[in-house]
Order: sequence, then C-alpha cells, then structure tokens
Amino acid sequence: MPQDFRSHYEQLTDAELLAVEADSGHLVPEAVAELNTEIRKRGARLPEPTRWVRQPGSAERVESLQDYDQYRRLCRKTQFMHRYRYVLAMTPFVLGLALGRKAFENSVVLVGLTLTWAIFIVLYGLVIDLRWTAFRCPQCSHRFGTDSECSSCGFPRSPKR
Repeated sequence: MPQDFRSHYEQLTDAELLAVEADSGHLVPEAVAELNTEIRKRGARLPEPTRWVRQPGSAERVESLQDYDQYRRLCRKTQFMHRYRYVLAMTPFVLGLALGRKAFENSVVLVGLTLTWAIFIVLYGLVIDLRWTAFRCPQCSHRFGTDSECSSCGFPRSPKR
C-alpha cells in the first residue's frame, strides 16, 4: 500500500504535491508519510510570495496601490464624488427653489449658471472615475481598469485581508 502512494506521488508535479500537502488533513497516515518523503526527496517548496517594492532597486516594501499617496488621494476624491455628487449638482437648483421663482423668473443667466454648474459636477465626477480606472500599475505601468489586481503583474489594488 505505501508503494501505491509512493508511485502516485512520484508522478505528480511539485505544484501538485504541494497542493496535496496543503489539503493533507484527510489523508491516511501512510499516505502523509509517503507524501512528506517525496517532498523532502525533491526539495519542493512553496514559491516565495511576490515582494513588491516602491521603486525598482528599492528595499521599501509595499502591499498594494493603497501604499501610494497619489492613489490614496485619487480614492478620496472618488469616494467624495460618489457620496456627494447629487448634492453638489443639485445645490443650485435647491437654492433657486429656496429663493423663489422670482429670482429665476426672467434670469437666463442664473438658469444657465445653474445648468453649467450641474454639468461641471457631472463631468468632474466622470473624469475622476476615468482617472481611477486608468490608473497605471506602479510595478509594470499597465492600466488597472476596474479589476482588483493588475492583469499584467498581479499587483493588488487593496491590501489582502
């Protein structure tokens, strides 16, 4: 029986062996012993996790885009716009209602300014969202898009929890 385990484990790749080891709680003791023997014989190890650095050649480690000030500022702007864009865009209309129709009745300029303000807020929000989506990965310079990690190098947008 141990010979069956040994021959089976000899046919697996290092990655497959390590995957079996990670889930070895359900194996019989003889299988675990043969698995450990094969892993020791090959010297198989889990690969080191990627070590991201702030700049190539730097020793300063980073975990995600959240470690970069420029990205954090952009995130704050994005969150602010997502929370308050309707309030910001509608404020001139609400002020117009509060002042009454008399203030806006014959004033093309006030109506134009109100619409211009609302359009400005909408466009600013779109620009902020576009900048967030098009943010370049500091490790490989590819664009992140909306993914949680860089599709090119796997650099994470947020720290792993």
